Amino acid sequence: MKQKLFVATGELEQCEGTVESIPFSHDDSYILRLRLNDNSKISAVIDYGLLLGPPIVVGEHLKLKGEFKYSMQFGDQLYTVEVNRKTINSSSNLVKEWIARDRNIPGVGIASAQKLVSTYGNKLIGILNRQDVEQIMSDTGIHPTKIITLIAAWKKYDQELRTINYLVESSFLMLFPKNVISAWGDNCREILERDPYYLSAFLPFEKLDTFVQTNWNICKNDQRRLVACAEDILYRSYQEGGNTAMSANDLDTKLRQKTKYGIDTITDSQDAFYVHENGLVQSTGAFIMESYVELRLNEIARTRLFPRTFSEEKLEYYQHYSGFPLHANQINAIKNSVINPVSIIQGGAGTGKTTVIEAIIEQYRDTEREVVLLAPTGKAALRMREATGRNSQTICKFVSETTRFGRTSHYQGAIIIVDESSMIDLPTMYSLLSSIPNNINLIMVGDNRQLPPIGAGLVFQLLVKQNWIPQAKLTVTQRQKLTAGIPDMAQKILDYEVPEFEPMKKIMFEGVSFKHDSDLQSTITNAAKLYVAIHSRIGDSINYDLQLIADTKATVAELNKEVQNMLNPISGDDYVTKAIYQPDKTMFVAGDKVVFNENNYEKNLTNGVVGTVLEVYPQGKFYGVSGEVVKYAIKIKFEDIEDDVYLTETEFYTQKISLAYAVTAHKSQGSQFHTTIIVANSTYLVDNSWIYTAITRAKHACYLLGDEEVFRNGIKTETQALKRLTGVAFAKHH
Repeated sequence: MKQKLFVATGELEQCEGTVESIPFSHDDSYILRLRLNDNSKISAVIDYGLLLGPPIVVGEHLKLKGEFKYSMQFGDQLYTVEVNRKTINSSSNLVKEWIARDRNIPGVGIASAQKLVSTYGNKLIGILNRQDVEQIMSDTGIHPTKIITLIAAWKKYDQELRTINYLVESSFLMLFPKNVISAWGDNCREILERDPYYLSAFLPFEKLDTFVQTNWNICKNDQRRLVACAEDILYRSYQEGGNTAMSANDLDTKLRQKTKYGIDTITDSQDAFYVHENGLVQSTGAFIMESYVELRLNEIARTRLFPRTFSEEKLEYYQHYSGFPLHANQINAIKNSVINPVSIIQGGAGTGKTTVIEAIIEQYRDTEREVVLLAPTGKAALRMREATGRNSQTICKFVSETTRFGRTSHYQGAIIIVDESSMIDLPTMYSLLSSIPNNINLIMVGDNRQLPPIGAGLVFQLLVKQNWIPQAKLTVTQRQKLTAGIPDMAQKILDYEVPEFEPMKKIMFEGVSFKHDSDLQSTITNAAKLYVAIHSRIGDSINYDLQLIADTKATVAELNKEVQNMLNPISGDDYVTKAIYQPDKTMFVAGDKVVFNENNYEKNLTNGVVGTVLEVYPQGKFYGVSGEVVKYAIKIKFEDIEDDVYLTETEFYTQKISLAYAVTAHKSQGSQFHTTIIVANSTYLVDNSWIYTAITRAKHACYLLGDEEVFRNGIKTETQALKRLTGVAFAKHH
């Protein structure tokens, strides 16, 4: 057989053939060798989220549509955008392949599959469809437990592919999200024929509506259509703008634009959204979460089942052994937090919030009340642990373990301190308050002038406006020396005042300097060169850390690529033998700085922890783990982790790590660095809180590069995210 040659044209090609081999697969992503109908061969890539149904097996017949691209590692490949597949209908060898590959059939291996094929040949599929356990047991001698497991898996497989065939026949397939097939299974047909707009929860309304109006006899003013559109409008505002509410007028306008009908045509019997008396509209989910947060905070604030006593003696002891004399604002913050069930500590970067947390912890020494330290991100939790010497964890892990083990009552009387509270979005706060009892001390610590949460809603930013919650504000800067220039510049930014920028002249150890450049590519190149120059000169010094911070993900990617090329250059065959690539073609080589992107408690890794690549394995490296063969892609040394960490191919290709020479400001939040290099050219993203957050990540030196007008206008621009619309104010209940 011959390798088919293609010339990349940018147009989509259609290919049909049989899967001959599967060189690579993990989750629902594949690299396939396909024998086409004309007997030629191609290599095809099926990326995540595209494949529907059970795993692909050798011998399956596929129809693919995609574009041919050249890969330095794999040559010409068809990058698939559409996959059509058929049910297994005759070949017993396909069933054998399926049994060998499907992980949902524990205990049934290739030996059992071979016995079934030898016994029944091409009649095997009919036998499985009849589900005759006794007949199979009598004919083959296979244990009934294995047979039942096999039949159950076959039924699921067969139903999934039959569902896909229905969707293909009804032209639904390209609209249908994979996770819905898993959830609805063989009920898909019944659900969709009853109300095809059910899919509006998963698909853009316009795309779904065009299809439904073409294929279903549904009136333009049908309640199902109007409610689905209203839900879609509210959901997009929630996802894209972080809003948990929308004005009724705005919703009405958008609804009329999309459907020609207004909100007044939707009947009151619908339960998809809630209309407030003030004219705001919320999706039912957002309204329930905000109402619950308000209720639980009030319940905690009213609960006083035990005395809350502040100890002057323990305060004096802390100041003595720590060597940190506390100022009046800090002492007030400590007292507030000890004597009140719910309290807030506000403070900018370096104002001594961590010191206050340590002093609060001291108040509970030699008592039976447990202190729980939480943070919204793994990096913030790690910093909290380093600063206090006590265990801390992410809110996500705390909620997960509390819920899984039913430990809510375990925290009766606990002191729950939540650092970096300004980063907490509505769903996170909802889940936290669902996992703790009433009789606690809840202490929220944060800086409401930093970047708001990435997720929807505002919590800390609204709570600081509520005078029923006792609050203390720290203002005296403790972190940087006054000569550094960072505190002074940060304060000016908080006052929306544009500071005088010191021109960048040379590498510095303290202070803030600026280099103007309105050309983005030039700015990226200069920033990368500056990073490499600083790294080469003083980057290995004790306690020295350096970080690039950029305004957009695209700029972050370009900076990472530039720095990587300068610090870890490779050429020729090294691109194949000494590098590995993620699906978006990001390259990793030994020596690269990387960041882990989620919490993995089995590996003792938290979201945001930074490491250095030690080795990469372009062909994979096999190890035996718990009796199974595992294929690794990369070995990394992470900060504060004693052992080297191996990541599997699945972990690598699903982008559990990213290059970390540069990160976004959101990613840097909760971290501190000796020196930062800040790159900004986007007028859309750069506002007051972005610049304030980015600059205050530096403890000693900060370089600003980019368009001076972007920085000046950004400093004077109110934080856009603080203008998010919310429905519930978290007011006091009377």
